Amino acid sequence: MENEPNLKPTTWETAACLMAYRIDDARDQGLQHPEVEHGFLGLLTTMRNEYDSFCYKAYGVIEEDLDAQIVANWFTAFATLALDAGESHEDIHVTSAIDIVPFIAMKQHDYGHMNIQRFGLDGILVRLHDKLARLENLETKHYDASTDALCEAKEDTIVDIIGYSIIACMYAYGMWMLPLSPMPEDWETEDL
Repeated sequence: MENEPNLKPTTWETAACLMAYRIDDARDQGLQHPEVEHGFLGLLTTMRNEYDSFCYKAYGVIEEDLDAQIVANWFTAFATLALDAGESHEDIHVTSAIDIVPFIAMKQHDYGHMNIQRFGLDGILVRLHDKLARLENLETKHYDASTDALCEAKEDTIVDIIGYSIIACMYAYGMWMLPLSPMPEDWETEDL
């Protein structure tokens, strides 16, 4: 795209914010899967179908043979699909990708760069499959309405799917290995 600015973030967190903004901007511009009218279960089925189709084309392919823009666009669309699924479920309250960045930045400080770098896009696809399978399994569970554990697990899984989509966009654009900013000593999960 000729009119897009050539932005070059200098830190991991800035790159994550840029990719999250890309996802949120796509939603603001109206990117929404037609299946949204069929609610959470329809979107969950669509997520599985879209994932399987992309994985069939991209898993195991030499990364240099993949177009970074196409990969990032797919993960952007997948994240918007996850956000739509979350919004269509009464117990999931995830409204934007940008809100997830502090959480994934904290996790990145714990894991470091090599957890993703070692296996690249294939590793991200496997992790994403695990999250999608978890969400599918959780949706089949019946639970006592007096407990929020299952609802929290679904919300956490949507957050993880969006987080891995942000990471995949960063990886596709060569931003994954950017240095992390120092984490403030008093930074705790409750602050996020």
